Amino acid sequence: YNKARENLGYPYWSLSAYLKDNVKSAREAIDTFAKAATREAKRRDCQGVVCGHIHHPETRLINGIEYFNDGDWIENNSALIEHSNGKIELIYLHDTKIDLTVSNKTTTQEAIVENSKQKSA
Repeated sequence: YNKARENLGYPYWSLSAYLKDNVKSAREAIDTFAKAATREAKRRDCQGVVCGHIHHPETRLINGIEYFNDGDWIENNSALIEHSNGKIELIYLHDTKIDLTVSNKTTTQEAIVENSKQKSA
């Protein structure tokens, strides 16, 4: 499906991500999770929390605590990268300009990190 969209000039699109973002109960469950995670981070005197597994990539500030969710590699093609200055960035593979087939890096992760370093330089 997404290969056909790409051939027609359309960007990557995920049906399951669309449904999660547009079904009220799913949005509420994700928001409840994010608020619980940041409450616990605040209780432990942390500055932020990094989460994954709920397949909802985002970064936001909740009650003074930074919340980062890396999403997932399969559905959203998303990841978090921490730059050398400590800044955390949410990236999407389909938005990057990495040609993984000719990369001299041994893993996709190394190629993405290298690309991110070049972007922040």
